[in-house]
Formats: sequence, structure tokens, C-alpha cells
Amino acid sequence: MAKSVLPVLEKAIFTAFFHAADKNRDGYLSLTELDSVVAQLGLNLSMAEIQTTFTDMDTNKDWKISLEEFLNGMQYLDPNKRKAAMDIATK
Repeated sequence: MAKSVLPVLEKAIFTAFFHAADKNRDGYLSLTELDSVVAQLGLNLSMAEIQTTFTDMDTNKDWKISLEEFLNGMQYLDPNKRKAAMDIATK
């Protein structure tokens, strides 16, 4: 998998959101935890979109999303949605 090429500030903020959403502290996001971080970032995705996002981010198909998978997925988020998420995160 390609390494994330997010700008440093975005990577730091998305990393903090990942760890905050990782409620059981196992180092991975479940579908429920991804739903939580999506809501916190104000991305307004339907459950079907969240499930698709989860499947797309879970590149090794182990039914959980690592930090690396999460950051890699966030770099492909629509630029307008990513900017809106950053605006929410930095308020």
C-alpha cells in the first residue's frame, strides 16, 4: 500500500481523530468506530457510503482499519470534503 502523502498538519489532525475514535484502544477502527470519526469530521455520509468507505480503506481485508489504511484513505477524500473536515477539526 502506498504511504500517505497528506500534508503534515492534516496527517496530525486525522491521526488524533483516529485515536479518539478507537474506543477499545486496539489500534484499529471498526465499522462503528469509522462511523463515529466520519460524524465528528462532519462528512455527512450515509451508512452505505460509510460501509463502502470502510471496504475501500481496508486494503488488507481484515475487517479493521489500521492508522496507515485510514490516513491513506483520507488522502483520497474529495478535496472539498477534506477541507470542510479540516475546518471543523481546527475550530
